[in-house]
Amino acid sequence: MDFKVVLIYLHYLLLRPAASLELRAEMPHVCMEQELAMVGHRQPCVQAFTRMVKVWKQGCTAQRWCVGYERRTGYYTAYRQVYNVELQTIYKCCPGWNQQNEESGCLHPTCAIGTCFNGGKCAEGISQVCQCPEGFQGPRCQYDVNECVTENGGCQDQCCNTIGSYYCKCPTGQRLATNGKFCQDVDECTVVNGGCQQSCVNTQGSFYCECEPGYKIHADGRTCIMNWH
Repeated sequence: MDFKVVLIYLHYLLLRPAASLELRAEMPHVCMEQELAMVGHRQPCVQAFTRMVKVWKQGCTAQRWCVGYERRTGYYTAYRQVYNVELQTIYKCCPGWNQQNEESGCLHPTCAIGTCFNGGKCAEGISQVCQCPEGFQGPRCQYDVNECVTENGGCQDQCCNTIGSYYCKCPTGQRLATNGKFCQDVDECTVVNGGCQQSCVNTQGSFYCECEPGYKIHADGRTCIMNWH
C-alpha cells in the first residue's frame, strides 16, 4: 500500500466520531419514548407476461411438420417499496444527560435552559443535573416534597401539604403560635365577651356563657332569662 494512502487512512480513523453504544432501557439515565415513523418494506408482487413461442406443428399443408407460433403466459415476482406509519419504541438519553463515546448509558449531566423545573438551577457536580429549591426533588426538580410524611412536618396538630411547601393547622378554638407549628388556646371571652350577655368562661379550645343567680341560660347559649322557679 502506498505510504500516502496509509497516512490518509490513519487520519480518517483519528478524526471520525466514535460510534456510540446502542442505548437500552436498563442503562443509567436512559428514557423510553414512542414516536411515529415511516417504515419501508419490500412487498412481493407476482406479475404476468405473454410472449409468442415458436412451436412445431403437425398436419401442415404439403408438409408433415411446420413451424408455428403460440401465445404463452409467464410469471415473475417483482418487489415494490411500500411505506407504513408505525409506532416505534426508541431509547434516548433522559433530559439533562448525554452519552459519550462507547459508554454504557448516559453518564454525563448536561444542563440547558428548560432542563430544571420549579426554580431549580443547574448543578455543577456530576451526581445530579439540577439543584432543587426547598420543597422540590427529583433529577429535574419535577416532584413535590411532602413534608408532612416526616414527623408530621413538625406540626402539633394537622399538617397540610402544598405544592413546594406546607403549613400547620389547629383545631377550632386554637390558633397557631408565632413559630407556625404549635397550637395555643384562643380566649374567646376577650372579644365582645364571647357574645355572652353576662359571664363568659374560657376553657381549653372552647368557652361557655354563665348567668348570675336568679337567671338561667337561654336556648341560644348566650343570653340569660329570669329563672322563675
